[in-house]
Amino acid sequence: GDQDRQHQHGNQAAAEQRNGDTTEALRLASCAARGCERQLGRLHPYYLAAAMNEAACLFDLGETEGAVTAMREIAGLMESALGPRHPDYLLCRANLAVITAAGAEAVHALQERVGDDHPAVRELFAGRVVYRVTDPLEPF
Repeated sequence: GDQDRQHQHGNQAAAEQRNGDTTEALRLASCAARGCERQLGRLHPYYLAAAMNEAACLFDLGETEGAVTAMREIAGLMESALGPRHPDYLLCRANLAVITAAGAEAVHALQERVGDDHPAVRELFAGRVVYRVTDPLEPF
């Protein structure tokens, strides 16, 4: 039904974001978030995940202020609904750290250094923390 469609839109938005079509990802994430909000409420995990993806898309599109505002609101809702130790809440907080002014400045500095197509830059712009798994002495 409608709930399955919203869930599918949310998953498809995440896939589009990873594939680099952020405009389409934003459209799908927005559809998923609005549908889940309407059908399930603002404290339902499906809504919260879709809204977090929507905020990540805003950041990817350069709308940092809107992304920060949305991510802060979502973090508050997640803490209330899911608790302070839930992985989705912790991910939201990590995403918020990436998109705050200091985080955005650091991401943009890395982007200038290694280029737009570097996997680390793509992950950070998607609101994901990057783990360095190679020898730290090797070049990025």
